[in-house]
Amino acid sequence: MGCTFVPKLLHEDPEKLYIITTNCGYIAPKVSEEKVNQIFKSLEQYGVKHGDAFPRNIIYDNRQGCFCVIDFEFATILETGEGLTTKEAETEMKKNKYKL
Repeated sequence: MGCTFVPKLLHEDPEKLYIITTNCGYIAPKVSEEKVNQIFKSLEQYGVKHGDAFPRNIIYDNRQGCFCVIDFEFATILETGEGLTTKEAETEMKKNKYKL
């Protein structure tokens, strides 16, 4: 979709629920609430609602000189409504023996 401030998918294995993405930065310890809201709202123009819009999911990429968003576990694709609810994600993780 052309979004430049999220990790890029390099490899996936849907059967093992395994992905490899690019690294797009480091922890951004001081992000204002206004900036956090702006960053997550801007994702919606790409058709994605993050679902876990907290500062812990924002990092800073020195190479691009911008904040980036990570952790799309609870994201929803707005056009189709595709995505997992929190309860569905927890059930999937337990079923596949991932620790919460």
